[in-house]
Amino acid sequence: MASLWDDLESLVSSPVSSSADNGQRGTIKPKANFNAQEDAAALKKAMEGLGTNEKVLTEILTQRSNAQRQLICKAYQDAAGRALDKDLKGETHGDFERLLVALITPPAEYDCHEVMQAMKVSFLLKNLP
Repeated sequence: MASLWDDLESLVSSPVSSSADNGQRGTIKPKANFNAQEDAAALKKAMEGLGTNEKVLTEILTQRSNAQRQLICKAYQDAAGRALDKDLKGETHGDFERLLVALITPPAEYDCHEVMQAMKVSFLLKNLP
């Protein structure tokens, strides 16, 4: 039986992982005429006051590349003086919150988090009576 590390190593060395053009993978491509400050301001406005405009959060965070989302996080921190992930956690809940936070998490950090979660589950399953 292959170990978790063997599975991870096979994924990393698979042709799909390294064959992307221009370092881009996935289906979300960089948005043309991108402006991180405008997106950060729109996100801030969507979370101000009573209620949250979830449509704005979804439209911005799902239609930007990961690199653009990282720039939005920096612009949001500069404009609001708070981290975007903290505000998203305070304004949203459940699966929607986890999705939005995952979208703004740098890929390597997200991958590490998911591996750690998988290892915890694997450990717990092995140690069931």
